[in-house]
Amino acid sequence: MIAVLNTASTCSWAEQLGQTPWPLLPVANRSLLDYWLETCSEMGVRSIHVVLGDQSKNVEDFIGDGTRWNVEVQYAFARPGEDAMDY
Repeated sequence: MIAVLNTASTCSWAEQLGQTPWPLLPVANRSLLDYWLETCSEMGVRSIHVVLGDQSKNVEDFIGDGTRWNVEVQYAFARPGEDAMDY
């Protein structure tokens, strides 16, 4: 099974919380992305495609190659004019 995590979408609600990319915002001292990756791992998902947008370096630095969650990660950039459902 493959999971696709879209970190490219913009979230207007997150702009009020500072410069941290919204997928890295903390919830109970862990980022949203950490919860998503942990859930994928627990569900047996071993291949994850991460769609990147603005501040992609921060997201890539956080996830790395996915070994922390026992998953294989591939990255792609969102193309202009595409939305999450296109992936």
